[in-house]
Amino acid sequence: MGLYQDGVMGSGQRYGLTNYGEYVSVWYNKDLFAQQNIQVPSSVQELEQAMDKFAGVGITPLALGSQDYPGTHLLYELALANMDKDSWSAYQQFEGDVDWTAWEKAAQTVQDWTARGYISKDSTGIAAQDAGNAFVAGQYPIFVSGTWWAGSFADEIKDFEFDQFLFPGTDLHPGSGGNLWVVPEKAKNKELAYDFMEITMSPEIQNLLGNEGAVPVAADEAAITSPIGKLTTPRFNELLNSKDGGLLVPRLAGRGTQ
Repeated sequence: MGLYQDGVMGSGQRYGLTNYGEYVSVWYNKDLFAQQNIQVPSSVQELEQAMDKFAGVGITPLALGSQDYPGTHLLYELALANMDKDSWSAYQQFEGDVDWTAWEKAAQTVQDWTARGYISKDSTGIAAQDAGNAFVAGQYPIFVSGTWWAGSFADEIKDFEFDQFLFPGTDLHPGSGGNLWVVPEKAKNKELAYDFMEITMSPEIQNLLGNEGAVPVAADEAAITSPIGKLTTPRFNELLNSKDGGLLVPRLAGRGTQ
């Protein structure tokens, strides 16, 4: 398999095993929402109304770091709000010609939101970790990013209640399998690698991942008893099993089992 062909990674079949998943959602500070009498929005328009209310009392709504991410997450969410499954497939799966209109609208929305004070004008110089830390500190009411923050939020947020909702106004939500464990063809200890992969897929480890805030792919939901696990695992399963709701495209991580 070649590394790249026509600008696309890989030229043959790829095989791997992922033992966890992830998806992007909207994390929010329930206390700040309650103080402003704001309900969870069900449309982009309602989200804008909520952010406008925060901006009106001097609070920048979005904890956004665009130096690396999650600025790209927000942009993708806004683009998905203007896509259907066919236009998404053209972009993500190379099935047909891409219509870039959704992306142009998304970029214009980010520009508009910045002008309205929903996004800090220096967000392009803010790293993801700094944006996440600011959300943990209660400085921002909204943070658009992935479930990999769940465990740290559960451990570190002590001064307010937080929750999540899927980005409103769309049935398409970005997500994926996590790191893919792969065994190279010339690996010297293939059986050990297979044993390790099997351990990570065992009920014990899968349930442990769920209770620690990760998103397992093969856990027993009844065994997930922690509040953060009960928040993220069922929602991932809903997206995974939805006909059109979850865009769960595995990503190949820069590591393998040797």
